[in-house]
Amino acid sequence: MSLWNKVTAELVDVIEFVDPSRDTLVHRFERYNNEIKHGARLIVREGQQAVFVNEGQLAEVFGPGTHTLETKNLPVLATLKGWKHGFESPFKAEVYFVGTRQYLDQKWGTQNPLVLDDEYFGLVQLRAFGNCSYSITDAAAFLREVVGTSGSVDTGDVRGQLRSLIVTRFSDALADMKIGVTALVGQQGELAQLIVPQINADLAPLGIRLGQFTIENISLPDDLREEIFEYSRLNRVDVETLTRLKSAKAIENISLNAGDGAGIGGELAMGLAMASNLGKALDGAGPAAAPAEGYFVALDGQQQGPCTIAELGALVQQRRLLADTLVWRSGMSDWVRGADEPAVAGLLAQLPPPLPSA
Repeated sequence: MSLWNKVTAELVDVIEFVDPSRDTLVHRFERYNNEIKHGARLIVREGQQAVFVNEGQLAEVFGPGTHTLETKNLPVLATLKGWKHGFESPFKAEVYFVGTRQYLDQKWGTQNPLVLDDEYFGLVQLRAFGNCSYSITDAAAFLREVVGTSGSVDTGDVRGQLRSLIVTRFSDALADMKIGVTALVGQQGELAQLIVPQINADLAPLGIRLGQFTIENISLPDDLREEIFEYSRLNRVDVETLTRLKSAKAIENISLNAGDGAGIGGELAMGLAMASNLGKALDGAGPAAAPAEGYFVALDGQQQGPCTIAELGALVQQRRLLADTLVWRSGMSDWVRGADEPAVAGLLAQLPPPLPSA
């Protein structure tokens, strides 16, 4: 160090640190030969602690406030150096300023996919990311376990270790909760609450404590996500309503093309076949589904059938099956009006009323 630095060090009697970056965890205050004047003022701001280290041994920890550095205020350091009362010579010690505030907006995420064994979908790869905050709650422990001889430590120096620890505990929590991928989205909060105590138990020896912790997103491969969405829709679908809707749409498309007589027969057969196949595929999936054997209909004094829901829909569109038309299916004790049978009534409800007379 130059002669000028030595001279100015003798004149400086204020020890303080203001962090311009807001990312500094620890800063070592530099003095010429680590020499501090007796009676110097130490200014420790809110969100800081000052740690004195003498010849590699922690001597004192000061909290927020303005402190006068005298023998009576440094009992441990005085004992280490064998001072007597009234000793007022400069003393040598390293001063570390440790930030104890909350360090916000610390991102975390999985670099590699985690593997989850799901009951329905088998082995599933997923990724997760989120946000957290932490603070240094034990400056002495942090200085011993993390800082060592470094003159400065910032949030980037601990980010990798923190992220690795979070990902490990996140994976352990998934295994402990034993929930499927379809339930993960709805239980992100519970998962976070389970993880935080485990992470803090690991961080305690380092003098760090996790504050806020959020899981912002859990992502799955695109093909698996689409499969889960489709499974969810089918699991909640009203089969009878879906069958009616598909039948009505097929018949509506045929009606829109009714102006072209050349292809009506083929389109009608195709539409009825599609609706019929849908009805067979979903038959029995819900309590309101129509029976596989279909309905018999009384038309022009003759019994016709059995007819599927799709074929009944075609008869409704042709206005051959009306509210008073009698229908019957297996399990019914007698013939009933079409308007009194729920499955048929749903088809009749889709038929527009006659146009009003001019």
